[in-house]
Amino acid sequence: MEARINPVIQGVFIRADEQIKLSRNSHKFRITALYDWNKGIKEEHFDKTRIFCAEYRIGFSIRAFDTTLEDDREYVIKLPAFHIHYDFDYETTIYLEDEPKDAILEVIEKYTAKNKWAFTWGFRIPRFYTGRRVVPVLASSV
Repeated sequence: MEARINPVIQGVFIRADEQIKLSRNSHKFRITALYDWNKGIKEEHFDKTRIFCAEYRIGFSIRAFDTTLEDDREYVIKLPAFHIHYDFDYETTIYLEDEPKDAILEVIEKYTAKNKWAFTWGFRIPRFYTGRRVVPVLASSV
């Protein structure tokens, strides 16, 4: 008989893993909400993402869509939209129907896959030893 894991326990482990990843990397993220300046702001559109950002201490701001900015011009398909920045670099744009948690976990996975070689902080004690010193001997003929 094949061993199986209880799906409830498996779900708890998955959520705990997501919580750890989000809490370790939340200081590197910033989410900017974009709205159409002709239509005004409807705060209920931004509540889901704003509450998510407050829960995980991710920076959140709201601003009008600006056609002079490359990130807005090139990557926004519809409004309202949310830009996700990781280490001050643009990563992706999500919309109202997307989950911010899933998008941020995708970005975290993308960068942890690149950094497979993690440094371990081991402590090494230097060894001091006296080795045999070889001294050349000149022979004299007497």
